[in-house]
Amino acid sequence: MYSEKYALYFIDESHEKNYEVLLKKFTQAKTNNEYECAIYVVSLPEIFEKINGEPGQYPFAWVHAIEEIERIEYDEENDERIVVSDVKILRENKYGTADFSDAYYSLSSSYQSIISLGLELYGNTNEGFQILDAISNYDDNLYKVFIQLLNMRKMSRRNVEGLEINIE
Repeated sequence: MYSEKYALYFIDESHEKNYEVLLKKFTQAKTNNEYECAIYVVSLPEIFEKINGEPGQYPFAWVHAIEEIERIEYDEENDERIVVSDVKILRENKYGTADFSDAYYSLSSSYQSIISLGLELYGNTNEGFQILDAISNYDDNLYKVFIQLLNMRKMSRRNVEGLEINIE
């Protein structure tokens, strides 16, 4: 469904409502297309439900098996307290880095793929997005989400000149 309010394609009303919730939490998404792509992906109902609407400190914080830890340190030189954020790895993969979370593994391969795309559009990470697998496995809705994400990241919600793409 197309939302006139946001000029975006949403899978359904839940997707749009979830997007609104995350837009309030991550207000930088209003001016930062990387954040907007991230909340658009995380607001997909299938994903939003798996994380109980709580992505963490940033939109994709839930993707890896980590725990966000904050501690307060004292800077004697400047006589001030500093909040230091760190992460604790809860489960490692075979490379010794943080494995994916249980919520991530509970999603279908199509949704895992759209998350990988979202991560790459959000932070230019290399999470192994495979375009051929994606376009082969996405249903019509996820394919439209895919196209919408590319347009969002390019900072354009409009169709590409000379190419008519109607996402409705």
